Amino acid sequence: MDKELLARQLASLRQISPSQAADELDQAVHHILKKLRRGQTVSLPGIGTLRSADGKPVLQHRRKRRAAAQRRKRSSRG
Repeated sequence: MDKELLARQLASLRQISPSQAADELDQAVHHILKKLRRGQTVSLPGIGTLRSADGKPVLQHRRKRRAAAQRRKRSSRG
């Protein structure tokens, strides 16, 4: 999905103009990148978590996080 399509869908959902939606997307991406540059993680509900590794953003998918947590839980039991 490209930015224009995403902006149009956001505009439709929020009942705003596509240009306003594009501006909101730009602000969201800027905010996410700013947090990653500071070494903070960014949670994307239903998707996963973004974190910075060696200066590059890495997405840890929600399913993988859950599986890793379950493995840790099993290994700590015994």
